[in-house]
Amino acid sequence: MFRASLLGLVLLAGGVGAQKSPQPLDTETGLIKDEAGVWQTARDHCTECHSATLLQQNRTDRDGWIRTIRRMEKDEGLEPLGDLEKRILDYLAVHYGAQVKPTELRRRRAPLRQPPVADGA
Repeated sequence: MFRASLLGLVLLAGGVGAQKSPQPLDTETGLIKDEAGVWQTARDHCTECHSATLLQQNRTDRDGWIRTIRRMEKDEGLEPLGDLEKRILDYLAVHYGAQVKPTELRRRRAPLRQPPVADGA
């Protein structure tokens, strides 16, 4: 009993200490600052045409960000990002990725598809 309680306290203390502090935000744009400084690259390229608020509002997964970049290249004259594209996509996917509500994780199973049963089988 004592061991179980001690283990619980150790795990609880580790959990409390492991809490992440909030990400620092750029005071000018509100973008999340990452340690590698990619936020500055994203800021420089993205806010050239639109507000950083669009990044914060339009959360999507990596594929969604790729589609957005391709649409901007095709329709809005965005110059290809070249070698910077992967770094910017990583930043966007991590810090402005899709937010899934817990209720959206519960999905119904796919309908069962069974082959028809032959007569006499």
